[in-house]
Order: sequence, then C-alpha cells, then structure tokens
Amino acid sequence: MINLSYAFTIMLITLGPVKVIPVFYLLSHDAEPAYRRGLAVRGFVVSSALVAFILLAAGTTRESWGVSVDALIIAGGIILFATALKAILNFDIIEFPVAETTEPPTMRPPLSWQGKPVATPLVVPTIVTPGAIVALLFYLGRSANDAGSRAAFFVIVAGILVANLVAMLAARPIMRVVGLPLLQILGWVFASLQAGLAVQVIVTALQSMAIIR
Repeated sequence: MINLSYAFTIMLITLGPVKVIPVFYLLSHDAEPAYRRGLAVRGFVVSSALVAFILLAAGTTRESWGVSVDALIIAGGIILFATALKAILNFDIIEFPVAETTEPPTMRPPLSWQGKPVATPLVVPTIVTPGAIVALLFYLGRSANDAGSRAAFFVIVAGILVANLVAMLAARPIMRVVGLPLLQILGWVFASLQAGLAVQVIVTALQSMAIIR
C-alpha cells in the first residue's frame, strides 16, 4: 500500500508542468501556432512513451539486477536532494521575451520525433527528470503486491502527463497572465519542498532497513 497523496506530490514536483511551462515557452514563444501545437503534442507523446517504457521495462530490469526498493529510495533521495539544492542555490529571476500578438511568427523547420527540441531539451531532462525516473521505479516496486495502489498510481502519472500537455498548449496565455517571475518563484518553493521530501524518503529507507530508529 502506498500513500497516494505523497506519491502525487512527488510526481507533481518531478514530472509536473510547473518546470515545463518556462522551457516550452522559451522554445516556441515566437513560432507559429501549428509549430507550438506540434511541439506540445510530440513532447507529450514522447514523454508518455518514455514513462511507459520505464514502468514496463525498467522495473523488470531493477528486479533482475537485484536492486532493492530501499536502495532505490536512498538513490532517489540523493538525486532529489541534489537537483533541489542546485535549484535553490542557483535561483535567479530570468527575463524571457514576451510574445506579442502583433509580431509575425517565426517560421521554424519541421519538427521531428527525435533530436532537438522534442527529445531534448523538452522531454529529457525537462519533463522526464532523473528524479521522476527514480520515483516511478520506487512506486512501481512499492505497489508490486497491491493492484489497487498500482492502478491508482498509474492514473496519477497519466493525469500529470495530460496536465503537461494542457500546460504546454496554454503556455503563452499562462505566461502573459502569471508571468515568468512568479513561475520561477513557485519552482523555487517546490525545490525547497523537494529537498525536504528527499531527506524524508532517505530517513524512511534507513528506518525500514533498521539502520536508524
């Protein structure tokens, strides 16, 4: 049995749309609408395929390699803390260009499913972060004997991926209304929360292994 609210929080931080919107906007703010839609759809499809691969194949690999769930928790905690610490210490308000409706859109070369900007930097490492990969494998292992929890976790992951798609499609109006500084501050707050979560999951793993009480 897994704590679904806790799982949702971790997956929202590591896989969710807050970190996706600024990157997507930077990649497509001055492009024509068809290009923005194509980039959003391709980013959604490729990231969903990558997540499905992690859930279906990488989980089996973890078991065949003999990596315990507790070891994965500790590794994930270290990764989560390292990425959170980097975001916290390197925080700086960056001014992105604001898309104006009066400006003619810039023609871009046709999008491909591989390479830039779809596979990288949009899908990896922006949408599917290292922390997200570890979190996916962790909850996959934790729900191995609970079909209900596993199904609920899959729904959470699918919902967050769909939220990413919606956020990318609405990136320009979101940036006009919310603005980049607020999104960056929100991301910094999430990074601070992520650091706390990272420490907590490591402590939980050490308690499970009877190393500490």
